[in-house]
Amino acid sequence: MSGPALAPIPQRTDSNVEREAWHGRSLAEPDDADPALARRPDGTARGLYCGAVNDDLQRPSPMRGLWALTIGGLVLAGLLVALDPVMTVEDCPNYGGNGNASIFENEAWDLYLPALLLLWMASTVVEPFVPHTRRGRGDTTARALISVSLSVVGSCFIGGLLLTCH
Repeated sequence: MSGPALAPIPQRTDSNVEREAWHGRSLAEPDDADPALARRPDGTARGLYCGAVNDDLQRPSPMRGLWALTIGGLVLAGLLVALDPVMTVEDCPNYGGNGNASIFENEAWDLYLPALLLLWMASTVVEPFVPHTRRGRGDTTARALISVSLSVVGSCFIGGLLLTCH
């Protein structure tokens, strides 16, 4: 008997039985038995679906494009609660006198907080350009405008707290 060599029949395992139930055919049957499952000339097997397969068809997240705004805002809010800054002029250490005072116990936060605010705004500007964010529906521009606008307004509000004791 001369002819093409037959592929060995795969062993039936639990995972093969599950796959058979999923595909609706037995793995013991040769692929040539059904023309829809025939092998291509290059020797690769062709399945029931011959088009391009996109395994990444997850539904877009409702938070898509708003992660930097949300996470950054929560981190900054938590930081302000933890640092417990002075909120009124009457509570400033230099109230009734001259000079500049910090609203924090550690004056280094007068530099760190604006740097974190700039980082937060920059991350909200960069996030809409990340390819994962741009996938899905066309509301990316609206989300980007909302995210950047809210981060700028929030940064101005939080930055305004730094001027309380100056």
